[in-house]
Amino acid sequence: MLIQKISPRSPNEVEWTLDSGRIVVHKEDSPIFVVLLRDRSGVLIIESYEKKGSRNLVIVNADGSERFRPAPPFDQNRTYGFSYGGYEMGEMSVVLTTTAGDVSYPFDPDTGIFGSGQWTK
Repeated sequence: MLIQKISPRSPNEVEWTLDSGRIVVHKEDSPIFVVLLRDRSGVLIIESYEKKGSRNLVIVNADGSERFRPAPPFDQNRTYGFSYGGYEMGEMSVVLTTTAGDVSYPFDPDTGIFGSGQWTK
């Protein structure tokens, strides 16, 4: 099942088209970022960390089911949450906002594993 097209439906909903129809995912709060995975098997959604806390990154499968919601790779007592997600130089990257600043991590959306982080400027 591969996603053909993704589009915002309303401030709190994300919609995508499959060969077999449409999927609408409703979120409690407006997503900050919505990124189609390169293999079109799902979507990375970063929700508001004011509502979800530090576990505000979620990977949703093409069928609308939640694949996983990884814990941040940093002391959760010192993090606000994820603030960016997207592909950079062919690799998925996410930014975690912490009390000391922002850290960029390579991220594997298939496994939920984070690479080594680097502080951003």
